[in-house]
Amino acid sequence: MAALAVSLIVICLWIGAGIRVSDDRKRKFIGIAFAVFILTVRSARYIMDIVYDRFDIFDVLSLHICHIDLILLAVCLIKPNRFLFSFNFLIGMPMGLAVALFPGNTHPAPGLLRAIFFIGSHMMLAGGAVYLAVVEKLKIKLKYLLILSAGGIAGTGIIYVVNKFVGTNYLYLMGAPEGTVIEKMETTFGYPGYVFLMIVIALAFMFLLYFLSRAISRKSSGSNDVA
Repeated sequence: MAALAVSLIVICLWIGAGIRVSDDRKRKFIGIAFAVFILTVRSARYIMDIVYDRFDIFDVLSLHICHIDLILLAVCLIKPNRFLFSFNFLIGMPMGLAVALFPGNTHPAPGLLRAIFFIGSHMMLAGGAVYLAVVEKLKIKLKYLLILSAGGIAGTGIIYVVNKFVGTNYLYLMGAPEGTVIEKMETTFGYPGYVFLMIVIALAFMFLLYFLSRAISRKSSGSNDVA
């Protein structure tokens, strides 16, 4: 709860700072600083893994959605881009919130401290997407929603093949992680039932967020025509 509260305060402060700045160069600096902060929070977990001799380079280079979103979010905060923002907002934000709100109960040593940074780093993924929407006033096009939906389904199939050949478990397509909500889904719906359920839930949230963002944008004014 403390990690969620502190993360929310930090996100609000950063968004507030971005809103108050009218100069483009200063706003760009704030976006870059936010990207560096998010990467630093994420890196703290890897530092703990190094200290406790648990570091694995594949954790840094993994194909999990949150890792991919982290990289794209940092790029988008430095150089705002509407397509990258669409990924951050439609996929990264709900994924980050889901992990932060349901972090599971199995965390390597140092358990509590690592869990705090685990929650905080995923909250920052959601906060970064909101920052881009509020401060940079980026909008989502329908074509990006459709591209990401189709690409997500195709990408899931590709990553499944990668898992089969490499022996990994990216996107948790080969089995649910222990002590998580996904494990409960697997227990209830079996395999591969829980995988199809995750895909359906992800698509439902993407379309819901798209239509919510459109409804909100109608009541707000101004947007950046970033390619």
